[in-house]
Order: sequence, then structure tokens, then C-alpha cells
Amino acid sequence: MDSRNYSSFIDLVRGNINLEDEIFDVTESSPLLVEDSPLNDEVATSKKKQARGVNFSVEEDKLLVAAWLNTSVDPVYGNEQHKTTFYGKVAKYFMDHKTDSTRSVASLTTRWGTINRETVKFVGSLAKIEAKNESGTTAHDKIEKAKELFKEIHGSVFQFEHCWLILKDYPKWAYA
Repeated sequence: MDSRNYSSFIDLVRGNINLEDEIFDVTESSPLLVEDSPLNDEVATSKKKQARGVNFSVEEDKLLVAAWLNTSVDPVYGNEQHKTTFYGKVAKYFMDHKTDSTRSVASLTTRWGTINRETVKFVGSLAKIEAKNESGTTAHDKIEKAKELFKEIHGSVFQFEHCWLILKDYPKWAYA
């Protein structure tokens, strides 16, 4: 139970009790220093922000997809682990196979999010083309039409075909 004694809820409502002092456990004998302030931490992290890195290459994208798949289909842990643990393992796999990389875990996590989001959108476009069930169209024709539909719907070109070619055999990204 809380060791502080409040005379009543009304004191809190009237402003007789300073919530900031209660939250930060400040008494008159121990003033709150600027270094202890949460706002100071936000300012400090914004100063540490690094410049944007170089673009990911096709090889790095493929390696990231392989790292994500190898980590997620692990029969012992799979995807039943905390996000930081999971992406830490993805980053370790990535770094083990590309030793000269300077990519951070945050960078890899963000890039995977982009690859996954765009690939799922493309699979949706491909599913729409497949649903039309046009006779005489080959798989290649369907993929080309799906790229056109993707550009029409999303206003940009699908850039991750090299990733989709790896992912298409897994249930989440399968269209047929």
C-alpha cells in the first residue's frame, strides 16, 4: 500500500497536492534536477540522431529476408518471442552473413517492415489479377499485370520483386 498519507481526495482536486512531486518522489529536501527530467532525455536522444544511411542493396534485402525467415521458422522459438529478441536474432544472422555491414537493429527492423508491407500489397494486387481468371494468361503475364495494378492503386512501382520471389512460397505471401 502507499505509505503517503493524503488528507482527502478533495486536497488532490483542489490542487493542494502536487502530482509531479508525488510522481517523481520529490520533497523539499530533494529538488528535481534538470538532469533527472524526462524531457532532458528526449532532447538528448534527438541530438544523437544520426544521418540517414546508404540505401539497402538487392543483396542486403535478400539477406534480410533470409534472416527473417530463418529466425521466424525456427522450430524451437519461432515467432513466439519478444520483438527485441526476435529482431536481435535477425540482426545477428544478418551480421554473421555480411560482416562488413554497419546496419543497426532499428535499420533492419524498419527495412523489414517496408519489405513486408509492400510485398503484402503486391500479393493483394496479384490476388486480384488471379481472381479475374483470364484464360490464356501465363504466370509471368499475371505478375506483370499485378505490377501494373500495384502502380495504379498505390502510385508507385513495386520495388521488392526480388524479395517476393523468396517469400512467395510461404503462406503469408502466397497468392494461390
